[in-house]
Amino acid sequence: MPPSGRKAFYTVAELAVRWSLSERHIRRLIDNEDIAAHRIGRAVRVSAANVALFEARCAQDL
Repeated sequence: MPPSGRKAFYTVAELAVRWSLSERHIRRLIDNEDIAAHRIGRAVRVSAANVALFEARCAQDL
């Protein structure tokens, strides 16, 4: 973890829990490039910065 104690990257499963969405929906957001993700081998991770950007963009849509 970074020095601040916050996560640097989130898994699809963690984002599904955080946003109360299905993992399939999170993967769809990634596939549609609504949220940027990084592939590390077969693993998919979303940076904390991209999570914050996505949440801010969604909050503006309300």
